[in-house]
Amino acid sequence: MLNRGGLANPDVLLLTSEGGRRCVVKDYAERAWPVRALLASWLVRRELGLLERLGGVPGVPRTLGRVDRLAFAMQYVPGVPLQRRSYTGRLDEDFFDRLQVILDELAARGLFHTDLRSPTNVIATPEGRPALVDLGSVVRVRLPRALRVRLERRAVAKLRRRFAAGGPRGGPRPAQALKAGGTRFAFRDAGAPEDAVPLLCLHDLGLTSCVFSPLLERAPAAGRRAIAVDLPGFGDSRRGVRSLRPSQLAPRLLACIDAMRIGRVDVLGQGWGAEIGSRLRARAPERVRGVTTLRTFLDSAVAAGEFEASVRRELPDWLSADQLEEIERALRLTPPRVWRLAAEAHVPAGPADRDGAVLGEAAGIDALLRGS
Repeated sequence: MLNRGGLANPDVLLLTSEGGRRCVVKDYAERAWPVRALLASWLVRRELGLLERLGGVPGVPRTLGRVDRLAFAMQYVPGVPLQRRSYTGRLDEDFFDRLQVILDELAARGLFHTDLRSPTNVIATPEGRPALVDLGSVVRVRLPRALRVRLERRAVAKLRRRFAAGGPRGGPRPAQALKAGGTRFAFRDAGAPEDAVPLLCLHDLGLTSCVFSPLLERAPAAGRRAIAVDLPGFGDSRRGVRSLRPSQLAPRLLACIDAMRIGRVDVLGQGWGAEIGSRLRARAPERVRGVTTLRTFLDSAVAAGEFEASVRRELPDWLSADQLEEIERALRLTPPRVWRLAAEAHVPAGPADRDGAVLGEAAGIDALLRGS
């Protein structure tokens, strides 16, 4: 599965024939019955019509026809979603010139792409060329052609500034965010986009996803994709919950995984994060391949009024200066109500697979990425 659908979005499947030929199937069969009954057939007809209308345009997949009322097939175009290129290398200027040519072809046919920023809509092929693999955001509008072209060139200019060679580099970006399960999750994402089962990293109470920064930096070399989430109330994630108990947060994390269009994950959790990961596996065992637990730094029970002071006092000594600075900033911004909820959610630590200090050691991080 390339992407897991949700609401009115299809599952995107990569199928391989006995002869080794590959194609992509977009299938609405697993959506809720109102979508299947009222929308799916129209959405299939609509995207098939767009593919046929854009036939012959470089960078647009060929249609392979309708599978049934709820699914259709199209040419498989290998590549990396554009947003992921910030971790696997920058793009040449020629990439954006070619993307502009594709969009000009759309404009010439009276079509306009409304969502070039989506990580699944634009990919970079192994040859470094752009391709539009999802036409769900392409619409026919009655705007002057010059205005459509101007809007699309403005969007391409933004992509150029973000992803072009010579633009800002760096490893995992903490600014990414999505809304799921009634809250806003901030997350850092790095590594190999082709990793079918990413490593989902969940931090302990009082910390943030930055504790996994060294792991995220080493993920590309290990061929793994790693995603570290700021759990509700901490870091750059909003609270959006009435309880921080693992049993209450597990379904919200499941919604977060769905929003990322990820089918299965491995979970790496520390303390409180490990408890959430265990609840997540119990709730949806088909979505969690395994859970690795790291020992918490909060081993003893603490009174609610002393919880924040205890977290500050017991911060792990293996954290780097940059990590400590970011965590201190997050602690200062954490609302008092979150600390009260955190104290209620804190439970005695159970047995752990590894000591948390493994995140401060290169060899230990590599072992975690290998799953050994």
